Amino acid sequence: MHKILKKCFRWLMRQAAPRVLLLAIGAGLTAPAFAALLDDTLIHPLIAFDNQGTTTYDATTNQFLVDASPLAIQLTSSDAPVLIDPVPGLGETLVFNVTVDETGVLTGGAPGDDLMVVGEVDLGATGFFSGVLLTGEVTGFGFWDSGGSTDSYDSTFRVTGGHLAFLYPSEVGLQVTSEQSDFTGDFTVNFGGEAKGTLGAVPIPAAVWLFGSGLICLIGIARRKKP
Repeated sequence: MHKILKKCFRWLMRQAAPRVLLLAIGAGLTAPAFAALLDDTLIHPLIAFDNQGTTTYDATTNQFLVDASPLAIQLTSSDAPVLIDPVPGLGETLVFNVTVDETGVLTGGAPGDDLMVVGEVDLGATGFFSGVLLTGEVTGFGFWDSGGSTDSYDSTFRVTGGHLAFLYPSEVGLQVTSEQSDFTGDFTVNFGGEAKGTLGAVPIPAAVWLFGSGLICLIGIARRKKP
């Protein structure tokens, strides 16, 4: 058994080495001290939303709200974006609604869905979808005060439903750019601004990938050991 574990450990170290190097390089490129973004890399499918949306924070209720309109979805990097249209009689919307305390720390979600995307989209062979495209429950929140009038926020959500949930099997991230913003890094006062950005899948963390790979390694070696 010890020999099996040693083999798996050596294999995992070979796999982990380049990832550790990338993490170390990334650590040297940290944002300023007043930034607290999650800074997740988003991958396809990507949904873009426009700058006609709004970002608002109510310091009395601690409610942070983004209300925007989804523009288009791109399934892969080689695909052309496909427009997301309003649902007849229902419209189109991308909303996320969470609670954040006076220090900027996520404290919870909202009644019902914390994230909801509504619209109508024709994805060809993949299908035609109309209504609630995606819903989720919040798992993380970040912010960045630029010191100017363009600030940033991001959040992660566990996917809970919607017609397009099958495209996002685990977690999605939302990155928001807020222009015309009066946010100063202070969550004890009300603030607001515009909202545009991107919603996309969040990759499986390297640690989880390595753990799963290690289990596969152990199973594979154990099978080879069988008489």
